[in-house]
Amino acid sequence: NSVRVADGKGGFTRNDNVAATVWGRIADASWNQRQAAERLEQRVSVVITIRWRADLANHFGPSARAQTTQRGALRSFRVNTIIDQDGRGEWLVLGCEEGGPQ
Repeated sequence: NSVRVADGKGGFTRNDNVAATVWGRIADASWNQRQAAERLEQRVSVVITIRWRADLANHFGPSARAQTTQRGALRSFRVNTIIDQDGRGEWLVLGCEEGGPQ
């Protein structure tokens, strides 16, 4: 879950709540660069595969995020899609994007 919190300057910041901590396999699917607002913006499409869980399968929405720590570095992903790829209820495949505006 994420909540927009006023930052006291007329804007908002995100306050994310951790719904679950699970093991997942992360694979970079593709990447691209583009010029946006006078700066180079990199985006990486990532596929994260996790064990199927009903509580997660039914509650991912457009504001869902996934985070991981790899070699001490925190990575944050926007979850764009979630599917049960083979329809057997064994795995959830999250189509995510890293980089660009959060």
